[in-house]
Amino acid sequence: MDSRWGFVKHFDKIAPRLGKRTDAFMGIMPNLWGPGVGARRAYFYSVMSGALYGAPAWSGEAMASRRIQKNLHTVQRRLALRMARAYRTAPSAAIMVLAGVPPAELLAEAQAIVYAWVKAIRLRGGWLDPRALAREREKTRWRAIDRWREQLGANPPAGGTRFLEAVLPCLDEWLSRTWGGPTYRLTQVLVGHGCFGEYLCRIGKESTARCHHCDEEVDSAHHTLEHCPAWEELRGFLRQEVGEDLFLGAVVNKMSLRESSWIAVSSFCEQVMSRKEEAERERERRPGGRR
Repeated sequence: MDSRWGFVKHFDKIAPRLGKRTDAFMGIMPNLWGPGVGARRAYFYSVMSGALYGAPAWSGEAMASRRIQKNLHTVQRRLALRMARAYRTAPSAAIMVLAGVPPAELLAEAQAIVYAWVKAIRLRGGWLDPRALAREREKTRWRAIDRWREQLGANPPAGGTRFLEAVLPCLDEWLSRTWGGPTYRLTQVLVGHGCFGEYLCRIGKESTARCHHCDEEVDSAHHTLEHCPAWEELRGFLRQEVGEDLFLGAVVNKMSLRESSWIAVSSFCEQVMSRKEEAERERERRPGGRR
């Protein structure tokens, strides 16, 4: 066999097909409304199954090839955007954590490890216990998550840093929880890409970053969650559930541990962001307002 053979061209060839499947997924999974987190996760893995087909054969090359990783990450990012109900500008690392899915090359490596484990048992003539197989898959999944955590900690991305710093200390709890899923407005507050003066100014939709609901010069997700006096009444209800500390790290930790905290934070974000969006639409309707 030619030692120069590889899988780069394979992924170049299947990338357009995966792109069409991703387009279909995005078409039936709008950010607002649409199916819940369970259906989104099922569709996500149905599309990714095509990308991960035969992973034990090519996972080693995928770990080393930036070109293969780019093809995989492009598909995975677009799927994760719908899983997390995020804006297209949202940073990849943050939305992958919100979606709860490690990078594709780590998933491929995990499949290769499980395949080798099964193959070794069969070569010895042993019996494959389904419960043992499930345990091995779960153990391998958490090994991939540990690798993912190391990557995020060693090479923090430029965007979404605040959310990643908040979630990394409780990443295991965040990924293993059995309740809640990202919503359109919850994701805006967690990631900082949404109806905030800081973000709107950065993308050219506002001339300044100031807050339209108080005198603060910079309206950010941090300001909205912790300080803006316009939302103090709603913030009081939130404090009753999560405590006085509304720093993002403390809030994310509580959301990871208690379903009631998740519901309280999600409700706060829904009410506040809805009002901020309505205020933005009202400004646009005024004479001379931004379109």
